[in-house]
Amino acid sequence: MLKDQDSARLIEGYLSGKTVYELAAEFGVTRQTVTGHLKRRGVAMRLKGIAESDRAEVARLRGEGMSYARIGEKLGVDPSTVQRFHVRRLGAR
Repeated sequence: MLKDQDSARLIEGYLSGKTVYELAAEFGVTRQTVTGHLKRRGVAMRLKGIAESDRAEVARLRGEGMSYARIGEKLGVDPSTVQRFHVRRLGAR
């Protein structure tokens, strides 16, 4: 659990534009912990999907055999976001 001072820094970091992944690494917790904490504090979450400009890149990288985890890391999104996009939009697995 985060201390009150860490909580304030986490919220400040998120509101200044840091991602939940960056904050998780900074505070030594999971991204789910960061997200849960922000939601409990009433912070509006930014939703990040696959940007239009990255969609062809996802197909190319998967075609080259790159994992969903590596693509997610490269694009700054969760691997499950990459997989859902790839399966739904491109009809692939």
